[in-house]
Amino acid sequence: MTLIMRITRLFKADMHGLLDLLEEPEAVLKQAIRDMESEIEQGRQALAERQRRVERLRRTSVHLESSINTYEEQIDIAFEVQNDDFARTFIRKKLETENRLQATMRAIGDLTAEIDAMQNQLSEQQAQLDAIVAKMPLYAGEQSYTESPIGSSPPSGVAEEDVEAAFLRAKRQRAEGDT
Repeated sequence: MTLIMRITRLFKADMHGLLDLLEEPEAVLKQAIRDMESEIEQGRQALAERQRRVERLRRTSVHLESSINTYEEQIDIAFEVQNDDFARTFIRKKLETENRLQATMRAIGDLTAEIDAMQNQLSEQQAQLDAIVAKMPLYAGEQSYTESPIGSSPPSGVAEEDVEAAFLRAKRQRAEGDT
């Protein structure tokens, strides 16, 4: 049984090595950056949605507070005219509205804490992405030197025409120096 497992492990390692050779590191890095940007954008959209919900809840709380004040005035009027049934009805409505206001305020607090956590997370993700993007040109430059063996074409930053012009200038300078 261990022989089969060892052969399977060897086969998997060879396949992973083959895939590593086929993949272009720069293309994989660019795709990872695109994925990170997409994830950050989705996070920003989720953050914006939560912020809109907080604003809706705040408007709801203002409306509920206004309703509580209105019920308080109606309770005062009911007591003035000595109508206990109306007073009880408005007290019930006031209590229900106060409960809804408390639930709304708790929801606002929960969402605000969630928004803060999301903002921190997005800031960290953006900083990581910025660091990777800043290092990418360095990595791409290293790849062009390390992948080309000595004696092959010059690095991609130098054009063939520039090499030829520098060669001719150096040849002329040496010819002038010999005379």
